[in-house]
Amino acid sequence: MSVKKKVKQVIPDRAFHTLRIDELSDFSVSESCKFTDDRWYFPNPTPGATKTKSTIEWRMSLLDGSRLTDEQHAEYLMWCRKLVASMIFAPADGVAMSPGSVAGMQVSVKWLVSWMIQNAYRFPHELTPVAITKYISDLPAMIIEQQNDEVISESTVYRALNLLLALWRQRHVLEKMGVAPMPRDPFFMQGAKGIAQRIATKPGGWIKPLPDEVAIPLFNKAAWFLGVPADDVLRLLEIVWDKNSEREQTCRVGRGGQEAVQLPSQSKHARLLRQNAFLDDFSFGIPVDESEPWHVPLDACYELESGKLRTYRVRQLFDAVRDACAITIQGTSGMRISELIGIQAGIDPATHLPLGVRVEDSVTGLYEWFIIRTDVSKTERTPRGVDWILGMRPKGSDELPPAVHALEVLNKMYAPWRKSAKTDRLLLQSNVGITLPLRQTALDAMLSDKLRDSMKRFIERWIDYSSLPDESAHKTEDQDLVRWRESKGNIFSSHMLRKSWANFTLAVDSRLLPAIQMQFHHLSLAMTEGGYISRNPLLLEALDSVSRQQRNLMIYEMVTGKNMLAGRMGEQIEEATRGLRKEIQGLPTSQAWERVITFCEDNHIRIFFSPHGKCCPTRTSEMRCQNSAGLVEWLRQEPNYTNREPSLCAGCACFVLDARHQSFWEDRYIQNWVSYRRAFAAGHAGHFRVIKERAEQAAKLLKKIGVDIKILDEKIDRVLECGYAKN
Repeated sequence: MSVKKKVKQVIPDRAFHTLRIDELSDFSVSESCKFTDDRWYFPNPTPGATKTKSTIEWRMSLLDGSRLTDEQHAEYLMWCRKLVASMIFAPADGVAMSPGSVAGMQVSVKWLVSWMIQNAYRFPHELTPVAITKYISDLPAMIIEQQNDEVISESTVYRALNLLLALWRQRHVLEKMGVAPMPRDPFFMQGAKGIAQRIATKPGGWIKPLPDEVAIPLFNKAAWFLGVPADDVLRLLEIVWDKNSEREQTCRVGRGGQEAVQLPSQSKHARLLRQNAFLDDFSFGIPVDESEPWHVPLDACYELESGKLRTYRVRQLFDAVRDACAITIQGTSGMRISELIGIQAGIDPATHLPLGVRVEDSVTGLYEWFIIRTDVSKTERTPRGVDWILGMRPKGSDELPPAVHALEVLNKMYAPWRKSAKTDRLLLQSNVGITLPLRQTALDAMLSDKLRDSMKRFIERWIDYSSLPDESAHKTEDQDLVRWRESKGNIFSSHMLRKSWANFTLAVDSRLLPAIQMQFHHLSLAMTEGGYISRNPLLLEALDSVSRQQRNLMIYEMVTGKNMLAGRMGEQIEEATRGLRKEIQGLPTSQAWERVITFCEDNHIRIFFSPHGKCCPTRTSEMRCQNSAGLVEWLRQEPNYTNREPSLCAGCACFVLDARHQSFWEDRYIQNWVSYRRAFAAGHAGHFRVIKERAEQAAKLLKKIGVDIKILDEKIDRVLECGYAKN
């Protein structure tokens, strides 16, 4: 056991803050550490205290995976060291920081510096009130991503704010040491503790899903990879299987290139020769609705033209399909990354489905549900099983939901290494090399951080965000898409997939590929058909969070004039928010957004979503769905999902809709009006009176949100001319 020698403590003959840089290099921060050491340890007199509590590791990992001691972070490291040292040797309030507080300061450094690097701030003086407001706004999402949980403690937030407090408190000392101070008290008129309490108790609606402009290309590309590209990658695994590995191969070895007969299983030369021959002859498939193969040939010309090893490209394609599977499973089921990584490998011999997946009939018997059970251990003393819905299909269909198909693909992808694996987990990782490992290599279970980083690489390599506009259609802050465009998606976090799952489940988007669109439509039905989602509190948590987010967005866009509301409740909301509309005029987008959130929370506005509209159950005595069910008024906390349907909701006092429901009501108008006009032409209009009323009802709502009905009527004329109805 090695013991670090004590360093000769250098005690300067003048004040700490007057030391030059060269003098700081020799300055002893403790009896065993110098200012320039990567680790500072301070002896802790507290009985039972561990060394880690009084140690600060300057080689700390930052949130982007880099280390604070990396060369590119030298400026951050210097002012952070000066700050911490000044709190010990020149404290502004005269009380030196205790050894037991040092480890907490490391956490504070990690939060703030990571954010500063991500947002291109380098020095404390750049932390203006605008920058600090943005940091506070970004904190909840940062914390949730690192914890992979939406429960934010007050202590976690306070620690993330603590470095700002220290920078302000030590500003005069730091200025004398060449560190320009922040321009203003970071928590002027607020207090860090109050901000920490506010963030810790923030409802989930503060944390935003992926913008549609980012999420839709991501889901579509992941689904695309599960088609022909996945089939091709599975064929490429013949390189690993190498079923003829025991067949002798003549190859050239040594510097002289002498010919030798070797076995591929025992010789690298023979193995590479077989791999190259296989790749020379390999041809990629053509995806559906495309005319060309999805990838250029990996023949010998590939290495010359691209400058990359073909076997390295095979590894990249393997990782891309693996990441597409992970994104599809997590993004269309709502599970967290820890539950995804916890899924076991294997195929059930009885059902021929991935291990752990079961099929259940719905309550009505019309559908089959695909469900997987995983153990939730995070935040639990004892792991407990939780069901996740992977999808649904009509009874009798043989179609598999995208998430189930993704599980099948993953089982096939890792089949070559399964026998030698150190774990029974489905997702495996290779810790070394840039090509696919040998079949005999013993792979271990995938780690969360590794999978998150790989998902980011998938976005950077395969999704082009360069043409993104500066702002999303439903922005809540100015220039919200600029970071996505400039970072090439590197600001992605896997937790965003859960938010997007809830977002699309509440309002299915037609811009998604049909398979993914159908998946979210099925999940929307799952909230009412049998109540499967209500069995999992983690799903309810995500749905409630996005429900609040959509509520906030609806009110925000209405009071800023970007969106019009329809329905009887829409008129009431417009009247109730007249004062709010005046209050936020002229405010920056982010400040107006936060003011709207506060308004919604203070007034306890609750909204329930469906593809055809929203329910704001404030006038409980007039809830038509509950009246038809006969539920007593004092129990009416939410809609009656069994009775809830478009015609009933449209005339309800609690019903409101906006542009997000436009496609539903356009389809309803076109379908019903086409049916009525055909019946009218055939002389049967009297039997289609209800159909006509539905079309007229849809037209009225569409006009209220600014839709030009004449354009829809022209579509109807074209449909009738072609002799078919819109499906």
